[in-house]
Amino acid sequence: MHTESSPAEGVDRLVFVCEQFKAIEQGDMDRLAACFAPGALIWHNYDEKEQTVAQAAVALKGLHDASHRVAYTDQTLTQAGSLVFSKHVLNAELKKGGVLRLHALMQITIDDLGRITRIDEYFDSRAIDILAG
Repeated sequence: MHTESSPAEGVDRLVFVCEQFKAIEQGDMDRLAACFAPGALIWHNYDEKEQTVAQAAVALKGLHDASHRVAYTDQTLTQAGSLVFSKHVLNAELKKGGVLRLHALMQITIDDLGRITRIDEYFDSRAIDILAG
C-alpha cells in the first residue's frame, strides 16, 4: 500500500483508515463499527443514498459469508486535513466461483478523535453484478 500524508493537526488519520480496511478484510464488523463516530454515514454514487454504519456492516458481512477471502489491493491513501482519500481494488474470491474486483475511490472524513464521520464512495455498480448471479 502506498500512502501520502500532509502535516496533520496532531492526528495521523491514515492509521485510523487502515484499521477500517483491516477490519473489513477480516470480517470483524464489531471492530469496523468501532472505527466510526456515532451518527456516521456512508454515501454511494450509484444510488446517491446514505446508509448507516450498521447497514453497511450487513452488506459487508454478506460479502464475507459469500466469499473465501476478501482483500484490498492496489491501494493508495492520501491525507489532506481531516480527509483521507483511498483509491483501491476490493477483491473477493466467491464461494460460488468467480472473483469480485471492485475498483473504488473513497473520500473519508475523520474527526479529531480518529473516528470516521462520513465516507463518500465512488465505484461502477456493474462490478457487483457478479454477486447477484
